[in-house]
Amino acid sequence: MATAASDIRLLNRLLDGSRSVPELTIDTSLQWSILETLAAQGQVKEAVILAHRASDGTDIGMRKALTCLSSTPTAAANAGAWEKLTTGGGSLQDKLAVAAGFVRFDQKQLLSPYLPRYVELVPSLWKNGTPEEARTLTSALYPLPLVSPSTVRVVSALLNIPLPESARKILLDSMDATSRALRAREVGAVEKPQ
Repeated sequence: MATAASDIRLLNRLLDGSRSVPELTIDTSLQWSILETLAAQGQVKEAVILAHRASDGTDIGMRKALTCLSSTPTAAANAGAWEKLTTGGGSLQDKLAVAAGFVRFDQKQLLSPYLPRYVELVPSLWKNGTPEEARTLTSALYPLPLVSPSTVRVVSALLNIPLPESARKILLDSMDATSRALRAREVGAVEKPQ
């Protein structure tokens, strides 16, 4: 992840064509990767993302723009992403693109307030949505970056309510991933030399 000012400048220059790297072609796919990195750092304006979306004109371009817009590290961007994810509009593929920008390891502080909302959302996904949408969004929106015992504790409350077996499996698998990350972190802390 590019975080240094020099990295951000380089990415901007690669994107606008004022810098090149021998044997590196900045194709559409790489442009979107650069844009997502810049967006996640708050280093690209919405107008630039929308201009790229307009110039791409493909389904993939539209979804990449959704990911970039929801990657922007602001509370307003997260609120807008959450609304897109939970209001029923847009295709499942569009929602997955938004979720890819919303659930980010480098934006834990922005994701944290959505943990209780996730717990509220899951039952309604399974009650009101299609099985495919419920499975996909239960998994895609699980707050995996929030590696803490409280994440497991809060999400485990969902296991106390009636949910389909497939919902329970997704939740158990996701909580297991969080628990493994916690154990790995503990082992890493113990093995660090003093």
